[in-house]
Amino acid sequence: MSQKLEKLFKESLQNEEAAFDPKAWSAMEARLNQTMPVSPVSSILKWTGISAVVLGVVGTALWLGNSEEKKTTNKVEKTIVESPKQADNIQLSEVKTDNKNPQQVVVAPIQENEQPTPEKVEKSNSSVIVAQKEKAESVKANPAVQVEPKDQEPKQEKILITQTETKPVLLPKIGAKCQGEKITINNTNEVPLVLSAPNGLPVKVNPGQKKEIRLEDFGLYSISGGNKSYSFGVSATPKSLIEQTESMFYEEGVPTYTFFTPDNTSSATWTIDGRVVGKGKDVNVNLFKAGTHQLKLNLVNDAGCQSSSLKNILVQEDYNLLAPSGFSPDRLDARVSTFMPVALKERNSGFNLIIIDPQSGAVVFQSDDASFGWDGIDGRNGQPAPSNSMFIWKVVLEKPLPGEKSEYRGTITVKR
Repeated sequence: MSQKLEKLFKESLQNEEAAFDPKAWSAMEARLNQTMPVSPVSSILKWTGISAVVLGVVGTALWLGNSEEKKTTNKVEKTIVESPKQADNIQLSEVKTDNKNPQQVVVAPIQENEQPTPEKVEKSNSSVIVAQKEKAESVKANPAVQVEPKDQEPKQEKILITQTETKPVLLPKIGAKCQGEKITINNTNEVPLVLSAPNGLPVKVNPGQKKEIRLEDFGLYSISGGNKSYSFGVSATPKSLIEQTESMFYEEGVPTYTFFTPDNTSSATWTIDGRVVGKGKDVNVNLFKAGTHQLKLNLVNDAGCQSSSLKNILVQEDYNLLAPSGFSPDRLDARVSTFMPVALKERNSGFNLIIIDPQSGAVVFQSDDASFGWDGIDGRNGQPAPSNSMFIWKVVLEKPLPGEKSEYRGTITVKR
């Protein structure tokens, strides 16, 4: 116990000095001189003892004051710090203030297995209070110093996600189509468009591209671009084939050509040289002029799809009512003894036939009856026309057929 007390005295008086009071020394010296005479040796011993006593008294006073200050700051307030991350683990720390440097705080953590004593808990809590107080005064004195909470959660950075605005994809609107038709796709989008055919490779149309596409197949097509797509149907196109039954023949004295198509489901229209000549599966065509004529067949099915085909027809000679070039009035056969164009005998059409003398231009015969032909008698004088004489004949039809001229003419020679 005496060693501890001595140690406390040493630590308390280590940095302490007593103030010198001259009056106190003079008073004490006068009292001592009255009691005993002063000798050099005894005077030294006397003053040494007095100094020791004074120093002892002053040291004791200082030690008592320092002890009271420690008692004041070491008041215990039990504090347990609980970790926010692990509520079940409780740790105590011993905090000490450095007497030499009051601004420094020394934290001595208590080991996990060490059992804290009441003295350590009290001392630790007291030191924590002092440290917190000093830290608060330091922050107040220096506002620039910021104290961050121990368990402050990290700040979460705000991530700004910008979404690029894209234009909506515009797909071309294509209605019902027919096989063989052409469509034009003009891609004004920022993404490519793809046309998918039923039985073919996809056709790609890049952004800013314009492409013409022929729809070779029939069935369901689709156009897609981005996340959009739609479909449209393509109907089959009828096959327009022209077939001819036989070569030209005369029907009622008129040159006739017969054609037909194998398609039985479509509506057919026939034209010759741009003129409609019939409708239906087959058609009879009358051609009167020599040369090449163009026959066209146009088919339309129930879906509205159509197709057409062409055929060229060659006519060797002009039609002239099948009129003979001469006749023999003296023959007994009425077919050759009179002149009448054969076609006029077979056709049910009104006409007017005249025979003209080429030298004078006078009319020698006239008839509007197919059964009454010219027998070679000159109507002007009633005399038979000379043998091998030539005359001009002319026929004017009242109702010519479509594509037929209304007036025919030729020459006839009288043979006897």
